Amino acid sequence: MLRKAVLVMMLLLLGACGGSSETSPSAGGTTAPATDATAEGQTEEAAIERYCDAVEAANQKGEEIFSEVDQEDEKALMEAEREVLEFVQTTFPRGDELPEEIEDDFENFLAGFEYRVETGAPEAKKHHQAAEERLLEWEEDHCQK
Repeated sequence: MLRKAVLVMMLLLLGACGGSSETSPSAGGTTAPATDATAEGQTEEAAIERYCDAVEAANQKGEEIFSEVDQEDEKALMEAEREVLEFVQTTFPRGDELPEEIEDDFENFLAGFEYRVETGAPEAKKHHQAAEERLLEWEEDHCQK
């Protein structure tokens, strides 16, 4: 069933992040003033952490939603997809709050997810699928438990 494959892919996407960031203390006991590059790096680290935390929350919500759904009930599956979509739309960082590297891919992924839910189409368009694949790879590299 193609829809089940889409749902599995969605849950994999949502489950790829954990949400922890490691920091190391500065050496020498003296704190150097933050430079613009340091501030930007910290902002990007915070964006990554926010994004990974949102993915972890969406993973938990998705597991909760889909655990109660009969996988053979197309209407129930569609409603579950809609519920996950609404959760993602309301809880994920957007625009400048996203990690810069994945901003476009996340927006394309979300557009594809919205398209699937709104139209009932089993697959997203090719550019949405490509964005989803790149997003999964990025999450594997940046969002470790």
